[in-house]
Amino acid sequence: VGEFLDVLEKARLHGATEEDKADGEAFMSVHGYSHWLHPGAAQQDGFDSCLLPGVTAYSTARRLAQLLLGVERGEVLRPETLANMKRSRRVPGQREAKLFAAHFSFKENEWGLGAELVKLPSEGSAEGAKAWGHTSSGGSFALVVPGRRPVVAAVLLNRMDGWERGLSKKLLGAVSKFASGGAP
Repeated sequence: VGEFLDVLEKARLHGATEEDKADGEAFMSVHGYSHWLHPGAAQQDGFDSCLLPGVTAYSTARRLAQLLLGVERGEVLRPETLANMKRSRRVPGQREAKLFAAHFSFKENEWGLGAELVKLPSEGSAEGAKAWGHTSSGGSFALVVPGRRPVVAAVLLNRMDGWERGLSKKLLGAVSKFASGGAP
């Protein structure tokens, strides 16, 4: 995290080279914000009154999908642990979480034990059906999508507006429709 912040600081300095500025832009285009787990993030307005979901991780889409498939098949966790993981921890009557604007996509989500439970688009999926895994504020997701033809989907985006522009919702909708038995 320190190196990340150093690159950003160097890019902002008066007299920064074109290479320094390009490095700073590249770092921000991948991450989109200063790392929330850095102590300096606590100094941002509203930090003390907001929920901070998730963590940052790095992998390939294939590796994430293989891991989730192994978990779903019972190769990584015991069946009781997996069932407990998929059980919602949402409290009845719970209101939307207060979040930073960058994390708006999490406002209605719920979590199980170490996994996010994602409501699937209604078209083609059973009422109230939920995938499980993880999503990112930028639109990436790695999810197990239940249905007649269960699917493990891992989509990694290097942008920060996948949910906002609708790309991630469309992809998840297509995967959900396929998993439920609809046409691909």
